[in-house]
Amino acid sequence: MSKYIVIKQEGKYKKFFIKEILYCKAEGAYTKIWLNNNEEYLVSKLLKEVEKILANYNFFRINRSYLVNLDHCHEILTNSNRELRLLNGVKLAISRSKIKLLIQRFCTYS
Repeated sequence: MSKYIVIKQEGKYKKFFIKEILYCKAEGAYTKIWLNNNEEYLVSKLLKEVEKILANYNFFRINRSYLVNLDHCHEILTNSNRELRLLNGVKLAISRSKIKLLIQRFCTYS
């Protein structure tokens, strides 16, 4: 049985399976959730609220705008750009203050 979260979205309740969520992005007072099948959903919750909902899962806030599922992370680029590359090739910027903790979580996760 897969783990999931339920979030109200556009007048209905939507089930999101944890393993399918790639990342979440802040969009003002909303959050956009990207899934591994290239679908995206806009939900009426702040990223901070979504982060709390996903706190018990393997998600990491890489900067003010992005929360990523570490299960879908492929590599961390530590050059001057500080980027995280997902398995689907998407690259996301990592804030300077989060890079060390992200590397630690990335290297110790099993």
